[in-house]
Amino acid sequence: LMNGIEFCRKFRANAHNEKIPFLIMTSSLKADVKKAVYEAGATDYIFKPFSIKEVKFKVLTNLIKTQIKILLVGNNREELSQIEEMIGNIFPLANLLLATSGKMALEISAKARPDLILMDTDLSEVLGILACKIIRNNKKTSHIPIVLLCDLKDQNEKDKAYQSGATDFIFKPITPPELTNKLELCIKNKSQ
Repeated sequence: LMNGIEFCRKFRANAHNEKIPFLIMTSSLKADVKKAVYEAGATDYIFKPFSIKEVKFKVLTNLIKTQIKILLVGNNREELSQIEEMIGNIFPLANLLLATSGKMALEISAKARPDLILMDTDLSEVLGILACKIIRNNKKTSHIPIVLLCDLKDQNEKDKAYQSGATDFIFKPITPPELTNKLELCIKNKSQ
């Protein structure tokens, strides 16, 4: 007989199973068991006894995290790189699309239809606020959550962000905890 942790290790040994979410059910609250679950390659775990609602939530959350497509838009390479790294830590298996202008963001959002757009307001060709309005007015993309990255120096950008149809905004400089909270909230709201 094989326990769940051993099975998970065997399952993860096959490269074809790399992106498949794997949940382990356990009755143990011990830190060493939790550590072993993650070391075996499990995506998450559920404590016994559990409810159907709890299982459904965990499964949906883990599926979304592995299959999410995020469009990151900005023209500052250093900022993009930092945000890309943060997103990689939050959603390690996410499909990250990059655009360096508002015009590119419009093209990519229409073709790729990302699950979420994270866009700087200060862009070349088409400003982030205008790109947000255009995305909102397109039937094919109007449902996509958009988080605008606003300059802390301009408090009016918050109002402009909401008026343009943004789902939310983050003032720069961006911190990992704030980005995590905003992205997870957008994804959770989208899945409901």
